Amino acid sequence: MNDEVNNGVERFGRFDVDYSRRTITRISDNAVLKVSRSETHIFALLANTANNTVHRETLLKECWQGKVVTNNSLTVAIKKSSHLI
Repeated sequence: MNDEVNNGVERFGRFDVDYSRRTITRISDNAVLKVSRSETHIFALLANTANNTVHRETLLKECWQGKVVTNNSLTVAIKKSSHLI
């Protein structure tokens, strides 16, 4: 699903994820969503595994490496990122 990586910006279909600026941009209309570090990783992980189930435990482990967070943190992060879709 990952199309390309340029200057810290990774393209996933119709979206660009800028890891250094922590933004997700919808290419069609340049709508930009400012997100947290964890939210950029959630978006990228879900985009890379499109059409596959990703368990909450996997998202918590991969996107908050070394930090203890609640399921609610994940729910809020996904809800925020989904506004662009």
